[in-house]
Amino acid sequence: MKKNNTFTILTYNIHKGKTPWGTLIRLEEMKSHFIRLKTDLIFLQETATLYKENKAHSILEQFSDSLWKNFAYGKNASYTEGDHGNAILSQYPILTQMNHEVSAHWIEKRGALYNVINIPEKDFKINLFCVHLGLTDSWRRKQVNKITQWVLKEIPSNEPLLIVGDFNDWNKKLSPLLLDTLNLNEAFLTLRNEHAKTYPSFFPFLCLDRIYYRGLKLLDAQCLSEDPWKQWSDHLPLTATFEIP
Repeated sequence: MKKNNTFTILTYNIHKGKTPWGTLIRLEEMKSHFIRLKTDLIFLQETATLYKENKAHSILEQFSDSLWKNFAYGKNASYTEGDHGNAILSQYPILTQMNHEVSAHWIEKRGALYNVINIPEKDFKINLFCVHLGLTDSWRRKQVNKITQWVLKEIPSNEPLLIVGDFNDWNKKLSPLLLDTLNLNEAFLTLRNEHAKTYPSFFPFLCLDRIYYRGLKLLDAQCLSEDPWKQWSDHLPLTATFEIP
């Protein structure tokens, strides 16, 4: 049984609710696997709302229930048939939420979803970012710079911070930058001396997804590479468990 002074997070680019081959994911089945993992915080990228027959069908609403009664959504892109963006689901109260515009080019709309949660049993606050960065190196650097400048201005350096999501950082340039500027370590680098390979899910060789942290004790990190995870999206999900200091 999980200790009450630990919590587990999961990050997953869910490909707008579609498998790598374009078929729809069975969301209830995916949610049941989230529950089995005993996740306390879920960071989702490319979570979508689709408009059909004058009704909105939200992936986030299908996931949110009494287990994760607190949730936030940052819409990044809109189109005729719907929209998509980043989301955070939390079993803990969300005190603050905002979606920072970090687009580096008009072609690609990007946002960084910011939340502050409180773990009531410990009266412990954690700053959270859920991100999905751009496809080019120059865009990613601009986006990280926007996030970094805001964090340096608004969040004291001694406060716990998680920046999690799909960084599209295939050339592995961002980890040294985030360590130098924000004192953020990456979970898999810390435990295994290499980033997790998460893309494409059926034969992963690119390290796109990350869990950056500070002010927390990292206990474990896993890349979920087995079935059914590798069939549900073009990315693999990552988990990490932390101890509250």
